[in-house]
Amino acid sequence: MNLLAFDFAAHHFTLRVDVELQLVHLAVNAHDFSVKPLDIVSIHEFEHPTLGVLCVDAAFDLADHKVSYQLVQRGAVVTQGLVDLSEAAVAELVESKVFVTALEPLAQAQSKPLPNKSGMVLLGVGIKLLKTVKVIKVALMAATVAVYSVMFTFEFAIALVGVLVLRVPVYLGLK
Repeated sequence: MNLLAFDFAAHHFTLRVDVELQLVHLAVNAHDFSVKPLDIVSIHEFEHPTLGVLCVDAAFDLADHKVSYQLVQRGAVVTQGLVDLSEAAVAELVESKVFVTALEPLAQAQSKPLPNKSGMVLLGVGIKLLKTVKVIKVALMAATVAVYSVMFTFEFAIALVGVLVLRVPVYLGLK
């Protein structure tokens, strides 16, 4: 069934749907240039011998039974429009349940609340941080200060770690 037709630069563009196979065909001057699976948005990119590389975007507005389209040539929109679907086309699409199957994933995605994954995200970020060398060095220095502060005072532990970890490698030329 033909959904829409328009003319550009003395060429006739036709967008038709094969409901049984659920395919969208784009024809220029009665020659098929692109065939895509039927979806709410159909994007057809192809190269025409005289017009060059073209892109035809068609979007179905299922609530209002309309199809919007635009023709893009060299990155610029050269023509666009909005076409009402005929009563016969609407009846055939509704009878074949093409619109219903196209909307089911959208309706399911909107009806289900997203699970709270903040704990998993924090765990993933924590693992990524542990993989970095600097974080491991800081964690080991903190653990060392904690152990020395149990054995000695906190101030002495800080001074000892500062000398052993920060000053000695510089003195020995290890950094």
